[in-house]
Amino acid sequence: MAIYFHAIFYSCVTSLFFACLLDKYVSYIAADKMTLPDFNLLATLDPFEVAEISLEDYPHIVNWREKLRQEDFYQK
Repeated sequence: MAIYFHAIFYSCVTSLFFACLLDKYVSYIAADKMTLPDFNLLATLDPFEVAEISLEDYPHIVNWREKLRQEDFYQK
């Protein structure tokens, strides 16, 4: 169980690091278009709603996330 917790924690910390970069500097994480890291961060942020973790302090991340959630791949 502890290993599982540490893996989740590491994933969240790494994702929050990239989220801070996204919030301040870029439109997508790794390129000028959507790439695998964008999918990874999106998947990591989805459980934040279940855990009731607010992203309101990161408006660019919220906007980026909503933009990706409107894409066909997310709707299906």
